Amino acid sequence: MERVEFVVVGGGLLGLASARALGRRGREAIVLEAATVGNERAGSKGTARIFRYGYEDPFYVRLAMRAHAMWQELESGASTQLLVPTGQLNFGTRLDELEAAMSVCKAPCERIPADEVARRYPAVVPRHAIFEPASAVLRADRCLSALRSSGAPDVREHTPVRSITDEGDGVRVATPQGRIAARTAIICAGAGTASLAGVSGMPAQRSTLEQVAYLASEPAAWPIVIDRAESLRYGLPDPGGEGAPRYKLGLHHRGSEVDPATATNLEDDQDLLDELRTAARANFPEWEGDVVASERCFYDTTANEDFVLDREGAIVVGCGTSGHGFKFGPLLGELLADLATSGRLDDAYARFRLSRGR
Repeated sequence: MERVEFVVVGGGLLGLASARALGRRGREAIVLEAATVGNERAGSKGTARIFRYGYEDPFYVRLAMRAHAMWQELESGASTQLLVPTGQLNFGTRLDELEAAMSVCKAPCERIPADEVARRYPAVVPRHAIFEPASAVLRADRCLSALRSSGAPDVREHTPVRSITDEGDGVRVATPQGRIAARTAIICAGAGTASLAGVSGMPAQRSTLEQVAYLASEPAAWPIVIDRAESLRYGLPDPGGEGAPRYKLGLHHRGSEVDPATATNLEDDQDLLDELRTAARANFPEWEGDVVASERCFYDTTANEDFVLDREGAIVVGCGTSGHGFKFGPLLGELLADLATSGRLDDAYARFRLSRGR
């Protein structure tokens, strides 16, 4: 039986960030990934994610501000750009709450009228907006590579975990390649976390298969957009796309509920693609053409979209982060490493505990 200090299950954003955080503390950790890092079914796959401060809840604004500094630190040690400054326009409802939360946290934001939107971004339908100058695009695939190379060198791909047993003095992990004994296991396996962890009171998770589309665009003319009122839920320039520049569009929580463990049909949902085309034309009237690429992605979320970060016995769990968790990656890795080494998070993170599901 192989023996290690910590075993991390799942080679996505949370798993790699956790292993990096442990490595930075001089602790030994291995990462077990059932497929490959960034594979087609992974929640962390793709080339672009939104980084923003903007939340109606000051709690998440503060988390984003802490995470921003950590991304910048990671970028400074990498040989590639991770954050692409873009700026963001927020349209729709609850803009007053958004502005108030950001102002309380001293996060930069600016209320701009429709004519100013038209002057700065003539490609966008002008409406009253909250502008976030600090928003950027995270080059998601590069972020995973940077996390892996900076602190998680022992990533074992094609190593599915069959079972994890908490034996009181540590855990035993069974894989097709053999058994592993560890002091603690950190499980970051998306929707599969609950079944692997076997902990009590796991908050209910919902898994959906979402639709994303990519449009041909000029990235400088199309900023990040989050529309809280209309069909276009979010859009962002995709600097990592192959060939010509493109723009990523998605609908938040519009996909059908699925079981990621058994879902095999990843073909496009044509109704959702049509909805994205309609939204694109309504928000970017100069856009002419069609979708140049598309993809499906699995979401793993809780009912209120708060994450699950906690520990029971020798098992630490991290899940429920789909839809808005990528921006917090390095910070969540540090919190999971705290749980693995000290056993508990500060009461400031009580909303992430397993006990809320009991």
